[in-house]
Amino acid sequence: MSDRFVAQCAFFPLLLAAIVGGGLSTDIPLIEDYPLPPIHDVSNKLGCVCEQEEITCAHTGPSTLSRAIFEACPGAKAITFDDCNEEECDIGLLANASHVERISLRRCRIRNIAASEALYGLQHLHLSDNYLSEWGSICELIGNTPALTSLDLSFNYLPSLHSLACLPASLRLLNLSHNQVSIFDMPSHIEVLDLSSNELMNVSSRWPLSLKWVNLSSNPLLREIPPLSLPNLKYLNLDGCQLSEVKIVGCPRLRSLSLRDTAIEVIDLDAFNAPLLRELDLLESSQLSSVIGILPSHMRSFRISNSLVSYLPQGFFSRAKKLHEVLLTPNAWNCNECLIGWLNELPEESREQLNCSHEYSSPTCTIGVPTITNERKIVRARYGESAVLQCEAFGNPPPSIEWWLVRPEKFIGSYEPIRKQIQMNWSRNDSYRIILGGNLIIQNSNRCLVERYRCIASNEAGNVSRILHFRLDYSFWYSLELFHSVFWGSVVASLLLCAVSFVLNVLWITCRKTGLWWIRRTERLSRVRNMVEAVEKYRQKQALSLHESYHKGVDHVRENYHQQVEQLRASYAVQVERFRDYRAAQMETMGQHLDNIRDNYNQQMCRLRDYGARRVEQLWESYERQMNRVRTFSLQQRLKLMRQYKVKQHYLNSLLEKFGSDINASDDCLKQHSEAAVLGPVEELEVDGGLSPSSSYYSLPEYLIDEDGHMHYPSSSDPSRMFSRHQQFSSGATRSRQQPSSSRQTRKSKGEIGISPSSLQPVRRRLSLRSSPSSESTNADTSSTSKIEDVTLISQV
Repeated sequence: MSDRFVAQCAFFPLLLAAIVGGGLSTDIPLIEDYPLPPIHDVSNKLGCVCEQEEITCAHTGPSTLSRAIFEACPGAKAITFDDCNEEECDIGLLANASHVERISLRRCRIRNIAASEALYGLQHLHLSDNYLSEWGSICELIGNTPALTSLDLSFNYLPSLHSLACLPASLRLLNLSHNQVSIFDMPSHIEVLDLSSNELMNVSSRWPLSLKWVNLSSNPLLREIPPLSLPNLKYLNLDGCQLSEVKIVGCPRLRSLSLRDTAIEVIDLDAFNAPLLRELDLLESSQLSSVIGILPSHMRSFRISNSLVSYLPQGFFSRAKKLHEVLLTPNAWNCNECLIGWLNELPEESREQLNCSHEYSSPTCTIGVPTITNERKIVRARYGESAVLQCEAFGNPPPSIEWWLVRPEKFIGSYEPIRKQIQMNWSRNDSYRIILGGNLIIQNSNRCLVERYRCIASNEAGNVSRILHFRLDYSFWYSLELFHSVFWGSVVASLLLCAVSFVLNVLWITCRKTGLWWIRRTERLSRVRNMVEAVEKYRQKQALSLHESYHKGVDHVRENYHQQVEQLRASYAVQVERFRDYRAAQMETMGQHLDNIRDNYNQQMCRLRDYGARRVEQLWESYERQMNRVRTFSLQQRLKLMRQYKVKQHYLNSLLEKFGSDINASDDCLKQHSEAAVLGPVEELEVDGGLSPSSSYYSLPEYLIDEDGHMHYPSSSDPSRMFSRHQQFSSGATRSRQQPSSSRQTRKSKGEIGISPSSLQPVRRRLSLRSSPSSESTNADTSSTSKIEDVTLISQV
């Protein structure tokens, strides 16, 4: 963000310096033209700072701006909003401030901007460093600013701009730098245009004649521009563009031309129609191999470095008398005495850059090429890139140049320097190309182009030749740079290959195990499926066989039935006679058997009747015991309640008497002790264990069936033992029937005598465990009527 802000802030000072330094008089008011008076705070609450003619607001947008700020600064002509953080912005809210001429919205993260009301006095609008991406909304905004002269939309996200008809005729300055513009139509009446750091691929061939300042730098996709014929153009910046050729047809007022870091190959100053050119920048021009012509007389600054140019034309600096800045290094200059004559025209301090001490002598330089004894001239280029073969021929007059392929010997083409005419005889599928200056360019280098090339220079004095060897450059393979070295690339590729192999092995192992598991699972499922199918087939077969055997059995039974019926019918008559005799004998036997059964039945009924009588008596006795216990417990509880009631009543009476008279402390203590003894909790006694269950005599015997199907009974259910127990029980029952009156008299005497407190203690304990404090408090507060009824009930008991 800071670099973008610095670049944005440096745009207008650079523009001002370029225009003022070139002697340009323009009517466009710049931002920096406003004076900077002393700053004073308007109001801390408003969050703005007011100068004499400018208001600066931080973290405040037009929607939250207080109207009191304009009353505090009535003469302000500019207002700036920084970091206002408004995605939707409406600058029409500032329409009431008719004296405002400039509005700046910087770093406000605006995505959509509009003007609900027209701003007739607005001349400068700056919307840099936002998130604007829709040109349509900006056109609607510009439609409400008819007097707009400068528009800054830098550092946004604007796409291609096909139509700029919405721009007002008064607009003179347009800044669209650092956007995403790929296609742009030149607007009319524009004088200052900045399209740097975009994605331009081509520009319109119609340039407005009013242009004075153009910046197209940092557009790496821009490879060509139309010929420039702009009579008012004074500054042109094409840095960072991939331009191979620049044609300046008619720019008589051009002052500054910057071609830094471009792909330009030839500079023909004679073809430049720019007599007032003062600054030429060719720094970092790695593809530049030839410079033709002489510098204009108004040239003040010439810079060239890191190019393929090895010499300059004779008399290159002869007309540049006002030259005060010359930068020639780093560059591979040829110090041949016949090629270094242009160096004599430079001042002494500028010559020291080349470290060449030869003097130019005209008689010995009629024709020739620079050669080095026992050394070959080898030109290297990487695979797929371009290479430049320089003949570097000198002579007077300038010699014509021919290029030949040595083996097989074949004429490639020629160059005539006087007429600047290039003739190509063989391009080898566009691999060879001759440019102005006579240099041969080999494009798309490959092994087929590795050969010797002969350069022949000829003029009136004769001809000379020179052989240049072209080779592919593989030195970068062993470079120490990580991303430009084949060695490091192979190391990284090996590591990646090992990693990929490891991953593939892991994947193979995983896939193999998964496949084996799946195959085993499939086999297991198939076996289960086959087994199920076999079982189903077996079931169907068995069912079919059962069905057939069933029908066969039914048929067989039917046949047997008919046979048996016939046999029975035949033997029925015989059997009837026999049955009659047998019936008479059996009737006699059945009579005896029925008599035995009747006797046994009567005996069993007597036993059941005796057992029922005994159980009824036992139940009645247990019922009477439980009723006596309940009555005894209720009696004790009522007696206790009566005692507690009497004691409490007595205690209340004593308290009432105590208020009237004093009683000795000893008596009170005795009473309290007696009361505590009476009112204290009842001591609980341990409860004896419960009754053990006893088996009944009349329980039915238990029978068991073993594995063979035979029925037997256990020893405890032996009928003989049960019969002996029955005899004992019957004898005991007889004795009990003989003495029934004595037991009843005993129970009656116990009822008359009553129940002792010791026998009631277990009952008291069980009831005390079940009773709760709430029940005791409720029983303590019973009315006197219930107590009288309880006393009556106790007396009855």
